Amino acid sequence: MLFRIISIAAMLMLIAGCVENTGDEDTTPPQAPVLREKLCYGDAPEFPEQGIDIESGSSGSPGIRIEWILPQVPEDLAGFRVYSATSPDSEFVSLGFDPLSFLDDPQAEYYFAVDRGSIYPSEQVPSHGKRQWYCVTAIDDSGNESAPSDTVSYQLWDSCNISESQVVVADDSLIVEWTYDHGWPDGLRGHMCFVVPASRDSVCWSHFVQQDLEQHVFQFRWSLEDELRLLPGDYRLRVDTVIDAGTISDAVSNPSGCALAGSESTWISFTY
Repeated sequence: MLFRIISIAAMLMLIAGCVENTGDEDTTPPQAPVLREKLCYGDAPEFPEQGIDIESGSSGSPGIRIEWILPQVPEDLAGFRVYSATSPDSEFVSLGFDPLSFLDDPQAEYYFAVDRGSIYPSEQVPSHGKRQWYCVTAIDDSGNESAPSDTVSYQLWDSCNISESQVVVADDSLIVEWTYDHGWPDGLRGHMCFVVPASRDSVCWSHFVQQDLEQHVFQFRWSLEDELRLLPGDYRLRVDTVIDAGTISDAVSNPSGCALAGSESTWISFTY
């Protein structure tokens, strides 16, 4: 009987010791992510765009794409959490992404997320001139969350309207027509037309349209031989709206003070 009492007492002491022994618990969070530097639009912009930007998608609502890097990737990295706010001083709320969804490619140089939900309900027309702020944290397997990254914002504007029937190859020319009937925002610079080979993601030709911005219907004809100089093949075309409104300079993610506002049309395919 005495042996049984001693054994129970020893077991309770062992259990208590296990509960109190937290010396090996991981309490060190990962390093804070760093948002990828934004590239500015120019007469011959970098492509594809990097940093925060619009992602039009093949269908449905457009979204805002955020890209970041983790300076040192820990072995126990579990994923990331993306936060959004309507102003830099308001509360940042998690977008609810599954942290593990960012780790499909563990060797990726940059990670990214696309916010399609917090900008506006998907059933509604995009809110004209809606600006969102973002930051990102890293999480490890023990649940430790890093400090937030720097913050960056983007102002989403309505896209121009373009369809397959408005892109025509005729008489050795590329004819492109689009409409923009949402009202002109302050700071509108113009529209950028991109042509990209279907098999690659690098621009082979672009043209910046700045004239006649007060009109609502744009139609341009470019020579395939003298201006575009395209080889026969399949291509994609997109028209971006370029807006200087909302320029915010940040020492980390936007050191050049790029314009953080605009929109993109969907991709239109054509064959030359």
